Amino acid sequence: MRANCPKCGASLHLHDDEVANQRPVQVRCWMCTSMVSLDFPSTDSGPPTITVKSPRKSKASIMVSLKSQTTTLALPPDKIVKMSVIAGPSQGTQCELSRPLMTIGRVGGSADIKLDDPEMSGLHCAIEVRRDAILLHDLNSRNGTYVDNSRVVAARLEPTSQFRIGSSLLQMSMISKTNETPELPPGGTPGVI
Repeated sequence: MRANCPKCGASLHLHDDEVANQRPVQVRCWMCTSMVSLDFPSTDSGPPTITVKSPRKSKASIMVSLKSQTTTLALPPDKIVKMSVIAGPSQGTQCELSRPLMTIGRVGGSADIKLDDPEMSGLHCAIEVRRDAILLHDLNSRNGTYVDNSRVVAARLEPTSQFRIGSSLLQMSMISKTNETPELPPGGTPGVI
């Protein structure tokens, strides 16, 4: 069985034996680590369906919830996080992330980082930094967000991961503030900075 996390959109895969006799089922999202309550309908005729409970919350409880979700957002104190366009209409453009949550979109849109690519949505995707982890979230874009040629709703990126939005190929880099060289995964090769 599959369901999507109501907070980040990550796909949750469940085995039938895990949910056989539980109502509702509590699972932890692998992407945002929030607890998700899943309630399955009765087993009458028809295809299997999973409903995700999303109880209405007061504005105060939403603010408390948002505060707890954003407290782990932080740029690493000893590193610079950069986004570089390595192919596409804005090739060569670089941007240092000044905040741990920034959006990317086309020129004329409402994104924090605007790129000249007509294939991008005005608000295409978001980059979220949680200390040394970089998360990529598609923001319901028209043409999608791709990592390794697979369309993603949300994905965890490696320090030199590449991803495609519109007709542009972008790369994230974490650079040590002391020596300005990109951090690479074991066996990795340096990317364009």
